[in-house]
Amino acid sequence: MNKAPGWLHTTLSIPIYTVSVVFWMFTAYMIVTATVKMLSRFVTPEQIGEGFFDLFVSVVLAAAGSGLWILARYIRTSNFKKQASIANLP
Repeated sequence: MNKAPGWLHTTLSIPIYTVSVVFWMFTAYMIVTATVKMLSRFVTPEQIGEGFFDLFVSVVLAAAGSGLWILARYIRTSNFKKQASIANLP
């Protein structure tokens, strides 16, 4: 993949970045709904359990979104590491 043109790297990484962003949007939505559900005035034990499950699923989605972001970065740059800053170059 290192010898592929730059536009191909970018084209292949854009859908993966998009899925990663969608996962993060679902994560934010689930955290807000779980918090509202668990902090309402009259909460049953079932609703508390549903809230904790929603929080657990949101953590899993956040981890999957982060992994996809790293994968897309690898496809785009062929390197998992961050690029060196200008100050660190000789």
